Order: sequence, then C-alpha cells, then structure tokens
Amino acid sequence: MQAASYSQPYTRILYDADCLERPTSAWFTPDHWVQHGAIETFRQGRGGCWKVELPIGSAVIKHYRRGGMMAKISFDRYLFTGWERSRSLREWRLLADLYQQGLPVPAPLAAICVRYGRSYRACLMTRYINGAIGLNRLIANGVPELPEVAEQTGRMLAQFHSADVNHADINLSNIVRDSSDRLWLLDFDRGRIVRMHDKRRQRAMQRLQRSLRRLSERENIAHDITRLFWEQVNSAYRAGS
Repeated sequence: MQAASYSQPYTRILYDADCLERPTSAWFTPDHWVQHGAIETFRQGRGGCWKVELPIGSAVIKHYRRGGMMAKISFDRYLFTGWERSRSLREWRLLADLYQQGLPVPAPLAAICVRYGRSYRACLMTRYINGAIGLNRLIANGVPELPEVAEQTGRMLAQFHSADVNHADINLSNIVRDSSDRLWLLDFDRGRIVRMHDKRRQRAMQRLQRSLRRLSERENIAHDITRLFWEQVNSAYRAGS
C-alpha cells in the first residue's frame, strides 16, 4: 500500500497509489458512477453509501453524515480544524495502518475532504467485502452456526484490543461475515490507537452488549439465544486477551 495525496483549491484527496490512478473529486459523487454505468447500489439515510465497480473490483463509498440533533443544523458538514483532522483522512490512515497489520478491516482506497470556509464535507472509499452480512442479521435469522460466530467475534475483538485499537462504536451491524465465513470490523470513524486498559475494554464490550439487547427487543429474539451468544463471545474474548 502506497499512500499518496494531492490538493486542489479547497480539496484534499488521499489514496492508495498501488491500486488507483489519481482520483478526482467526481469519483466521490454517485452521478459520476451512474454516467459510467458502474454503480450497483445506492443507500440513503445516515451514513449514505453506494457500491461501485472499479477495474480492481468492487468498492464502497461512504458519505459522512451527522446524526442526532446536529443533523438538523447540518446533515453532512463538520467543523474544519485541519486537513489531517478531518474524519475521512483520519479514518483512511487508521484503516491503512490496521490493514497493514493484518487486522480484518476493509482496505482503504481513497478519501476526500472538501472545505467550505470553516466547515467541510467528506467521503471515504474502501474495498467491498463480498457477501457481507451483519451479525445483527445472522442472529435475527438464527443461523445454526451461531456458536462458532460468537467465538469468532470474541477472538476478533480481543485481537483488536490487544493491538490497542479503540473502535468508537462496536455494535452488531459493524461486525460482518463475508462469503468465506470470515469476520470483519467496519466503520472506524472516530476510532483511534490508544492504550486499551481494562475500563476501555469494558466500555467497548458493554456497547456491544447493549446492541445485542436492542436487537433482541426489536426482533423479539428469545432471551436464551442472546444470553448464550453473549456468554460465548465473552468466553472467547477472555481467552483471546
């Protein structure tokens, strides 16, 4: 992976020069891919994203969007405090670091930050994970291999925490299984490398537990199923740590 960057007026783009020719700003708009007949899916809503086809394979482009009360002020603009502090460039660099360590994260391809005075908009392009299904769907569908999935989940999270990776939002939808049954951790917006002491580890795992509890309530999943899943995740996590 070879990180390269270039600037245009009010724009900074970061990309992997080993995989891509120099991207333009148009690459980060769905219209560009529609015109080239290379867009497959498009999803609106919080964290709007679209899947596109490149010569090197499929990719996903994420457009950073706000949630909560701040979305009513500006749904996709953030306060500009420097190029390297923008969400897209920070996430690209973190993913590049983790990917080169061999951790199961999507390979970063390109990122853009466009400045508008004191604010900015941002997008991130990563490789598409074939056949990705979130843990939320696997549990809700009651797949028979749930014990193995739970064990894989615990071991994977222990691997990240042992590498001092603090993911800001570990929830079931950010953990996916691909078509080869390998697990991946997604969405490292606001993630960082920091010493993962016991309290940080505990907070991260509690967030995942809350996600499991909400899924159980929303999908009306039997308590015994989610309880056993959580126990298996915890057991594998402790063993991996």
